[in-house]
Amino acid sequence: MKTKLLIIIIFLFVVSFSYAQIIQIQGELLDSTLKSPLPYSNVILNNKNDSLIAGVITNEKGEFTLKNISYEKGMYLLTKYIGYVDTRIDLFFHTETKINVGQIYLKQFEYHLNEVTIQNKINYIEQKFDRKVFSINENKIAAARSILDLLRTLPGVVVDDEGNVRYKGAEATFYVDDQLIK
Repeated sequence: MKTKLLIIIIFLFVVSFSYAQIIQIQGELLDSTLKSPLPYSNVILNNKNDSLIAGVITNEKGEFTLKNISYEKGMYLLTKYIGYVDTRIDLFFHTETKINVGQIYLKQFEYHLNEVTIQNKINYIEQKFDRKVFSINENKIAAARSILDLLRTLPGVVVDDEGNVRYKGAEATFYVDDQLIK
């Protein structure tokens, strides 16, 4: 008698799980101001405990479909897209197996930035493993009459009247675009 009762209880337990409603959820994500699709957005399906059930990325038209989902009470969709506010859509029990949440409009973040100044500074002298590299800017190039005039502006470089170049007392080696000049 106990075994028959146990078999009936197990049968009812299995049958209750086999009748779990399998649903399909579909929809479309759009920009709230431009009404244009948001391609490659994240759509995440979570349960009431905030655990991930399923996730999908929208197509080029902003459309998504989540298939073969076992419905649980308290499920919700969470949309994520860079530059947009995350949106939560709660799902309620439906008798249909296909749930269309329709068009979901996402709002952009509103950023209020102060004035931005971009500055670029090139190092005048760069120490490499086997050499020092001096950068010559456009102003120096415009003011020079020859390459020897440019070399005279570099620290430690001496150019005599015959055009001989010495760096810190020794004969200098020149590279232009990492090519040795002889």
